[in-house]
Amino acid sequence: MGDTLGGRYRLGRQIGTGGMATVYEGEDTSLGRRIAIKVLHAQYVSDEAFVARFEREARAVAGIKHPSIVDVYDIGQDGDRYYIIMEYVEGRSLKELVRSGPLSADQTIDVGIQVAKALDFAHQAGVIHRDVKSHNILVSPEGGTKLVDFGIAVAKGTSTVTEAGTILGTVHYIAPEQARGEPAIPASDLYSLGVVLYEMATGRLPFEGDSPIEIATKHVSEPPRRPSSINPNVPANLERAILHAMEKHPADRPADGGALVRELLLAPDDIADQPTRVVAASPRPAARPAAVSAPPLAARPPVERPRPARTVEEREASSTWPIVVLAALAAILVLGLIPLWSMVLRG
Repeated sequence: MGDTLGGRYRLGRQIGTGGMATVYEGEDTSLGRRIAIKVLHAQYVSDEAFVARFEREARAVAGIKHPSIVDVYDIGQDGDRYYIIMEYVEGRSLKELVRSGPLSADQTIDVGIQVAKALDFAHQAGVIHRDVKSHNILVSPEGGTKLVDFGIAVAKGTSTVTEAGTILGTVHYIAPEQARGEPAIPASDLYSLGVVLYEMATGRLPFEGDSPIEIATKHVSEPPRRPSSINPNVPANLERAILHAMEKHPADRPADGGALVRELLLAPDDIADQPTRVVAASPRPAARPAAVSAPPLAARPPVERPRPARTVEEREASSTWPIVVLAALAAILVLGLIPLWSMVLRG
């Protein structure tokens, strides 16, 4: 590979790679600024579908300007190389941070708020990410976050480059409806963020398995363990927000990113966190809203929801009544059979 692309973008060290592309640190020699350069893998340059998906990422993100979404500066082709020029983000992925164990409640809430606001902004612009995961959230030394890799994002009014029924996304974070091959909707991104919050709060993913199909099936049908049963330091309100975002039915989740933000803000500030691993280099502001760099949420009319959201306690209570009824019926049946059996023995 040559040293420059498009006559101005100098390639530096490789800083990441994924299924579609490799990301390099680089320099815009015309402006003298540090950049990130995403180059489509060579094996896909002759595949029109992959090229279309790659270019769609750039166009989708270029139209979104938000403090917690990575900026896209340019897109281009140099010979048989397709590239995207992006903002360079100093910091580490959230996945790297949680490998050492759970984050504190405050850190989990702060990151969750920033990402939820970013998703809310993208959704209002008609863009669904479809691959929200801890690998795609970068955390700066100051605690700011950037949502990256809109490589399989879908914009309103555009068709996807995959056939109907194809599953897109990473299986450990995929929403139930995506696992069933249904189209992604904004609520799908919120479910995936709920999985990320679960991972931050507990240091574990909610579902594991021996195969992608097994994991996807658990997303569809198996309830996650309560985060507090894994990490007792998870406060009740944070746990409630996580489990609400991870409801199986989209209509049971928060109405939008703004609603999830409000739920996360309910978590108390005086939680006694577990042994602290500080992500931010500077002390956290005393007032939580000041720690969030995203702009205020835009006002919107109330959203009609097909089914009312239920609390975890209500769902658990409602799930127990069939067992009680069956037990009662069984008892009645047994008691009714005792006299009949006695008569048979006497006869």
